Amino acid sequence: MISGPLSENVAGRLTFELADGADARTVLNEPAAPILDYDNVRIRGKLLGEFETAAGLLTLDFLAEHQQGQTPQTRNSVQTPLVTGRPLEDRILDGDLAGPLGIPARTFDTETNVLSLDAGLDLGAGTLRGVFSFVDDEYVSIPEQTYPFPFDVSERILTQEILYEFGPSDRVRAGQFGGLVGLTFEQRDQRTDLQGLLAFSSDSETDSRSVFTDLRYGITDQLTVFGGARVLDFNGRFDQSSSVATPGGVVSGTQNFEIDETEFLPALGLAYYFDEDTVLSGSVRTGYNPGGSSVNIFTGQPFTYDSERVATAEVTFRQSLPEFGFRYGVTAFHNWHEDPQLYAELVPGNRASLQVINQNEGRSYGLEFDADWQATDRLNLTGALGFLQTEITEASAFNPDLEGNSFGQDPNVTLSLGAVFEINDVWSIDGRATYRGAHFNDFNEVDEIGDYWIVDIGATAQFRNFEMRGYVTNLFNETGVTRLVGGGTFADVTEPMTVGFDVTARW
Repeated sequence: MISGPLSENVAGRLTFELADGADARTVLNEPAAPILDYDNVRIRGKLLGEFETAAGLLTLDFLAEHQQGQTPQTRNSVQTPLVTGRPLEDRILDGDLAGPLGIPARTFDTETNVLSLDAGLDLGAGTLRGVFSFVDDEYVSIPEQTYPFPFDVSERILTQEILYEFGPSDRVRAGQFGGLVGLTFEQRDQRTDLQGLLAFSSDSETDSRSVFTDLRYGITDQLTVFGGARVLDFNGRFDQSSSVATPGGVVSGTQNFEIDETEFLPALGLAYYFDEDTVLSGSVRTGYNPGGSSVNIFTGQPFTYDSERVATAEVTFRQSLPEFGFRYGVTAFHNWHEDPQLYAELVPGNRASLQVINQNEGRSYGLEFDADWQATDRLNLTGALGFLQTEITEASAFNPDLEGNSFGQDPNVTLSLGAVFEINDVWSIDGRATYRGAHFNDFNEVDEIGDYWIVDIGATAQFRNFEMRGYVTNLFNETGVTRLVGGGTFADVTEPMTVGFDVTARW
């Protein structure tokens, strides 16, 4: 990376990155092809400018980025002992045991281009900002892939946003008013083409427009009311088709789906400051996730799913105790879901039944704790603990027996503990242990996953303008399962033990 001033008003930065390597899986009975190799080149340029104008100080932040390389579709998807007879720790993919649909080892040639501009004008009473971004990416399966069907996806995303920010940027006092108002527009075009015995094509266009506000007002020095709203208009068009060659002939399906919805999403809350270091707040808000459609590429059957809406209530208490170097927070939340969108094998063990489906109603609720303690001048301790419960309170008609089941993919308990110890002015050591509790793979509550610890350690040396760091992630090489597919024949697992060393020089 090189950066510095280009003129009195403009600074620039140019970054070049190259990543190259192979993942830790072992592929048996594969064609002679580098399907596990990955490489990526990224070039990023950035310009920052500040200019005095008659209206006020104008700041410009321009970014351009280009990435390309070869990337495996999944770096941690393996076959389980059910088909290989070998432990998960061996990370095996065996082409002879893959079945007619192959193994999930597709590898892509990728290319991504990004442009963005963030412009701000300080008007004195507030700041007017405009944000523009454009993303163009494509990934095409390499000819040597072991998964038997070529795959090509391209996507373009255009986002524009205008904001006006005013008032204090943090806490407001009695009679003070602050916040922001804005509008945003996003357009997304995506094209997918899958060829071969199993063919699928999709052409989708979505755009959303919204007007929003987020405001804060100090009723007194201690009591603040905050809230806002978003009016969102979402439009989508999906044209999809598939054909699958089966022993009984070709099964085809088409889907032409359109969605046009306008949502009003309000939020309201109160915060009470007992003092500068203690605050209690509560809020209610609503959310929205648009619906969509697809065609099951295994069966050729089209399907749609409805939009999901959620109402959330949340209470948070935060306190800092500077005399003890201690800070902590507690958050309780409850979500009420209408038509929650869940992804699972509708028939457990049948990979061809993977689909997004709405349940009628659901809820999720939990508690979160986090803390930071500067125990001594050289020792810092951090921790976080989360409890979560999910429940399908009203199941859809396709299987009423799911009522009372969890959503799946949501651990009931998560825990994180970390420490940093500065041995002296040069050396420091650090460690973190993270636990993900047991939970079900999906709403069918058939397969249980999770229940594992990941431990990371590191050591850092800093002197003059140099920093050197050595680290080990997943110190005990824990192979935790994060997802199962195909009746437990395939598993997504945690990253393996990784040893690394970084050197950074600044001048």
